[in-house]
Amino acid sequence: MGRRRRRNKRGLLARLTYAGALLLYLILNGMPHRVALNIGEWGGWLLYGLDRRHRRLVQEQLRMAFPDWPASQVTRTARQCYLNFGRSAAEFARLGRADRDTILGWVTMEGREHLDRALAGGRGVLFVTAHLGNWELLAVVCNLLGYRLFPVARPLDNPWLNRLIDRIRSRHGSRIISKKADSAPRDLMRALRAGDCVGILLDQNMAPYDGVFVNFFGRPACTTKGLALIARRTGAPVLPAFIAREADGRHRVIVLPPVQLSRTNDVQRDIVTNTSRCTAVIEQMVRRYPDQWLWMHRRWKTQPPPVPPSVSSSSPSASNDLSVDGLPGRASEGRQTPELQISRDVS
Repeated sequence: MGRRRRRNKRGLLARLTYAGALLLYLILNGMPHRVALNIGEWGGWLLYGLDRRHRRLVQEQLRMAFPDWPASQVTRTARQCYLNFGRSAAEFARLGRADRDTILGWVTMEGREHLDRALAGGRGVLFVTAHLGNWELLAVVCNLLGYRLFPVARPLDNPWLNRLIDRIRSRHGSRIISKKADSAPRDLMRALRAGDCVGILLDQNMAPYDGVFVNFFGRPACTTKGLALIARRTGAPVLPAFIAREADGRHRVIVLPPVQLSRTNDVQRDIVTNTSRCTAVIEQMVRRYPDQWLWMHRRWKTQPPPVPPSVSSSSPSASNDLSVDGLPGRASEGRQTPELQISRDVS
């Protein structure tokens, strides 16, 4: 009985959250763009004041990433992070009714030549990106410019809210490849074979069996190995692509040259090396726009297990561990690796 009551309570809360989001969506789309952004910014201010738990997390992780910063700079950047989140949420809501010319008027794009050159190879493109700026806008802009981009994302736990967000995304051609869908590997491979783009957010914490440990701001961060595995299997180039808010409120889409990938006979080492190289590019962009990254996410939650002093690098048990820059990882035990999973699903 208690379990059913909790389930009903969660369902009611999900419906109320959806109703509130839908009402806000309608309100924001019924007013001038500048006013809507101001409301989003005020919402960010309010969230910064009320969300004590995540506010502390943001400040803690900023201190970890920038140990030389004074307290005032940490506080200022944390606040700006929330303001950017509020503005981005308001902009995303307005995507539901804004037309193509209006949206493209919000952005400029640099590095487009890298994307055109990579697509000319005929193997599609893997975008490595991050929760930076208004990341939802990145896929929309690419689709409006004629590039078919399929972001890979996990659906929200609230199914009603998830449907609303997917409707807004699809308004301008963005179609999500759901991480939880059984067809995800096939959909991803099909997109690359068709010469399209697939976007993967590489800046989230992973469980040890789903990731490898690489350096991120000088600390071990467990990062998905899926992108490196897919790139190795398909030969698709990996292009870093980001979007950042400029001082005038407009956005800049930044496409960088392809990441130089390692391809040797040591598959596991290549996975770690290539994941590390992609993560290094993300760190460079976060350092460039520290107030626009999603610091609310606990990026360093998963940490590598301590290595017993008796274990040497030459021991058989150590040979299965994944490491980079001296940071140990742990291969999954009793689980199918992502590479085998992809091979099975697309064969």
